[in-house]
Amino acid sequence: MRTNVTIDSQLIHAVQHAVGVKTKAKAVVIALSDYLRWHRIAKIKGYRGKVRFRNDTVSYRRHDR
Repeated sequence: MRTNVTIDSQLIHAVQHAVGVKTKAKAVVIALSDYLRWHRIAKIKGYRGKVRFRNDTVSYRRHDR
């Protein structure tokens, strides 16, 4: 999807340099993807202490058979 967005030129150049891409579009896509990933991880971390997790892979493997 093509969209016009006004972004500070210093900011976009800093992102391009940080992620090592030549195009502004690729820098924006990477930045948005990374932000969304970070947001999802933060949401999962919010469940800490609220969800019980049993890390018993041996019983999981037996159960699958």
